[in-house]
Amino acid sequence: MEYSSKTPAQLWIGCPNQAAAEVELYVQKVFCVYGGCSTCSVCMQIRQRSYHGCLWFNPMGNYTLDMLKPFFATISRSLMPDEQFYFIFQNADYLSHACSNSLLKSIEEPPQGYHIIFMAQHLKAVAPTLRSRCTIVHCEKNESNVERHELVPFFTCQKDDPELFIQMLEKSSLNDYMIGAMLNEIIAYWCSEYDKAQAVAQPTDDILYRIDYLNRALEKPPMPGSSKIFLKNLFLQLAC
Repeated sequence: MEYSSKTPAQLWIGCPNQAAAEVELYVQKVFCVYGGCSTCSVCMQIRQRSYHGCLWFNPMGNYTLDMLKPFFATISRSLMPDEQFYFIFQNADYLSHACSNSLLKSIEEPPQGYHIIFMAQHLKAVAPTLRSRCTIVHCEKNESNVERHELVPFFTCQKDDPELFIQMLEKSSLNDYMIGAMLNEIIAYWCSEYDKAQAVAQPTDDILYRIDYLNRALEKPPMPGSSKIFLKNLFLQLAC
């Protein structure tokens, strides 16, 4: 896919691994003198996330304002007239409203030479204030890249057995860092269901309630060691 490097802010939507690979290739084409050969030192450094013209963000959980300090420290520096710099935010659906709002001015009017790329699995999981200011790029779907947690079907109305849910939850090795990925997986499902319902003019109020509740849950992750209690409460709120 070809996109203008002059676009200051872009939002790439797709499976995380696939989106990361396509963004990596896109940035290689910008900086590689051979147009993205994938074998030169520049391309190798971009692949290893060590190239001086890029700064990647890929937190294990939700973004915090402290995590954004390197962004603001870097973008405050003026670039040479022919110099370019790319900020790349993976898992942009992990950005809280506070984090998203702190980035808005830079997204709207980045200093000369700076570009910002966000990646997310589903468009509607990204804060509206952020996605409305970006050029949207949809990666081609590759369902084989999608991994599903065993508890997800209980939140997508594919399984409706509270006792079985509790049994599987207690046996699960789910940890605090996996909650964000799981919530995004559930949000992606309901966003897809919303698109399907809209296409055939079916009611969407219940779906929108679920998406809104899940997004709010994503902004307030569980305290350390409380993942299972967090999911029990979530299950009660979203019981099918």
